[in-house]
Amino acid sequence: MEKIFKVISIVLIFVVFLYFVLDYFLYKTHSLSLQRELKKENIFVEIPAYYTYFFKNYGETLSSFKEKYVDGEHPNFRKPNISNEYTKPSIIIFGCSFAYGSYLNDEETFSAKLSKYTRRNVFNRALSGCGIQHMFYFLQDEKFFNHISSDTKYVVYVYIENQIERLNATIFPHSIFRNGTNLRYEILNDKLSLKRDIPFVDKSFLLRKIILLLDSKVDITSDIMKKKNSELAVKLFVESKKKLQEKYSDIKFIILKYNYDYYEVISNYKEVNIEDSDMWKELEEQGFIVMNTKDLLGFAYSKEYTTEDKYHPSARAWDLLVPKLAEKLSL
Repeated sequence: MEKIFKVISIVLIFVVFLYFVLDYFLYKTHSLSLQRELKKENIFVEIPAYYTYFFKNYGETLSSFKEKYVDGEHPNFRKPNISNEYTKPSIIIFGCSFAYGSYLNDEETFSAKLSKYTRRNVFNRALSGCGIQHMFYFLQDEKFFNHISSDTKYVVYVYIENQIERLNATIFPHSIFRNGTNLRYEILNDKLSLKRDIPFVDKSFLLRKIILLLDSKVDITSDIMKKKNSELAVKLFVESKKKLQEKYSDIKFIILKYNYDYYEVISNYKEVNIEDSDMWKELEEQGFIVMNTKDLLGFAYSKEYTTEDKYHPSARAWDLLVPKLAEKLSL
């Protein structure tokens, strides 16, 4: 019996060893290939070593959120734009890198410009690569509100179409720059339930490549997926609004759809529809104020209104938008 146990132990150790050798080889090969591609575009990003990739948490994944989000704060939040001189009700901003202000300094962001123009305290709670589900995640924590003014009256959620795709993507946006699963919810018995992660499985590069392959086979433009994702988006928005109303009874929730001239901004852009046609109508019926930048400005943003990555909004984009938005909302 003892000999059998030793043989099994040796076989298991050998299998685990082979697994890590294969996983390391795949990770290293993919990392070097990605680095070469980025270098051609003059993008220099430090790619984590395999040890860091497998044994530490990084990127906006579920594991990373559990580790970094403490006492209602996340280290990557922008500092709030507040002044003792401002007496009008405050504003909270949610969203992804557009609302956060990727490639912009603190003074160039949407939140900073909105605060200065309207003379209101603004709390930017957007994070790069995040979306509707992350807003809902934050709002479940009572400590989140300890860092927000009690006089808050407005919430502005900056929406881009890609956020719908992120709702059910297991791995987003890349298998290397995030080493865990995306934060995701599902609707069970008409309630939102957080999908759990399995750290060892989630950090296996081999398994992640398989998951990405399977995800890529899902047709997000199909009627079934559009309905599923749109229902989840609506549920996340509605439940987030309810949570905010518990704290601020007369809160006004604005969804600001950021509109690009995608054919001009994104090379080889192919127009696809990933939203259910009734999604925005349903949200308006639920009391949301749905606006889009094209209606406010009279045109869709072109490449000249982007940062050096030729995609994210520049300070100039917000300079044009903030006065129009403030006027429309009587801020």
